[in-house]
Amino acid sequence: KQCDMSELCWIVMGTGLIADKVTPLIGSAENCRVVGVASRNLDRARWFAERHGIEHACTYQELLTGQTTFANESRRHDHAIYCTLPNRHHPASSLRLLEAGYHVLCEKPLCWRRDDAERLFGAARKAERLLVEGFMYLHHRQIDVLAAMVRDGATPIGQIRRIEAFFESDMKAVHREATRYSHNLAGGAVLDLGCYPVSFIRTVLGKSIEQVSVTGTVAEPLAGETLGVDERVEVEGRSGQVSFRLVCGIDHVGQRCVRLIGEFGEVSTDWPWAPDPDRAELQVTRSESHPRGAGHETIVIERGGDKFVNQFARFAAAVRGECSPLPSPVWSIDQASAIERILADVGVDYGPGLDRSPL
Repeated sequence: KQCDMSELCWIVMGTGLIADKVTPLIGSAENCRVVGVASRNLDRARWFAERHGIEHACTYQELLTGQTTFANESRRHDHAIYCTLPNRHHPASSLRLLEAGYHVLCEKPLCWRRDDAERLFGAARKAERLLVEGFMYLHHRQIDVLAAMVRDGATPIGQIRRIEAFFESDMKAVHREATRYSHNLAGGAVLDLGCYPVSFIRTVLGKSIEQVSVTGTVAEPLAGETLGVDERVEVEGRSGQVSFRLVCGIDHVGQRCVRLIGEFGEVSTDWPWAPDPDRAELQVTRSESHPRGAGHETIVIERGGDKFVNQFARFAAAVRGECSPLPSPVWSIDQASAIERILADVGVDYGPGLDRSPL
């Protein structure tokens, strides 16, 4: 079946855990359909295609050179790539895909240096293609409610004084150390997990984060590698009257929450990165100084939708020119700049991503 002109047809690049989880959701998004999958190994691509009922399978090289079974169709219709490769390959692969004529939705982090980000979005403008960094939680209304509390003062706990964001997990316990602890693949706490708290702080503040103090620990290198990754990082900072703290770690299971602390209590959620699609809840804890006294209440956000489905639908609409991309190029360039500064303070250097071969 060829793509209908009203559809954005997707090719999934990569066949790992993220691709396996998210691929079924793409077809649930409005005007989206998965037509192909690419892997380094053609047999692996064919296995994935059969598993998910996808018609076409190819290698990365075939995808980038137009030697696929659906190359002619790709020339007649807009096609988008959902790039799910390991972190190391995100920048260079995105550049090659843009130059090959594809729209690109790349899993976070798109890159970790400001210069790379500026070059990538410059390439997207030149190719007249859409490039978006995949931060799925930004596509649920929960983030809009939290941002309004910080920026617009729409809060039940008075003016926000402090923001805290955490994402900690034990990557060894889930047997992902081969990638998450790999310097060669640009793993590490900040690029794998910390990019979420960093992006959250920036999003709810509506500005760049400045005046930061960074501390962290670096893991011993994996066997066969010479450099270690950032294993745990904490950032303290201030923006105007609001202080903030973010913590990320890949060495043990910890907190996965955000907290907005105000004059008269706090608003929090333990599901900041994966809000429930039908009923997301924010917990409000009032202090004794609150005009209504100490207490607890729940803010319910109903029918926010699946964050991934929303993300793919928004991307497709942006390709059609019906809305702006989320996040924007300016947002992602500032995100790369923030990550670059944090990593430099920790003492970890993953090098410019655009200098590495994507395949």
